[in-house]
Amino acid sequence: MGKKIGVSKFLGDRFREWRKDSSLTLKDLEKIIGITPGPLSELENNKSLPSIDTLAKIYRYTDINIFWLILNEGPMRRTTKYQESANQEGALPNILHSELDGNANFSEMMEIMKRIYENGDPEKIAKLKGFLMGADPR
Repeated sequence: MGKKIGVSKFLGDRFREWRKDSSLTLKDLEKIIGITPGPLSELENNKSLPSIDTLAKIYRYTDINIFWLILNEGPMRRTTKYQESANQEGALPNILHSELDGNANFSEMMEIMKRIYENGDPEKIAKLKGFLMGADPR
């Protein structure tokens, strides 16, 4: 794997920081988000980047602030989360407005997404679409 640059360089370190601050083991996370400890350990050790599916599960089933995880901006935690675990049934509350109210980075993120859609290569566009579809609460 090549040298990581930009936002991905410390993503694994931030994920581990959140997990330890949450007093969770990798086995605990397996129960919560439905991903085995191996890929999560590789993520924490900066040996791999999370797939869009993994990011969506982390976002959906935990209180981690995805802006903080990816960009190191904002607080570590969101004030709400969808549901307790991947194994729990129930309707997902609409958190979009509570998540974005007062977030100065939202406009910037929308501009980045717009640039990717307008100017990005097909692979980046596909990755962004996949992430957005996986994170969509509908």
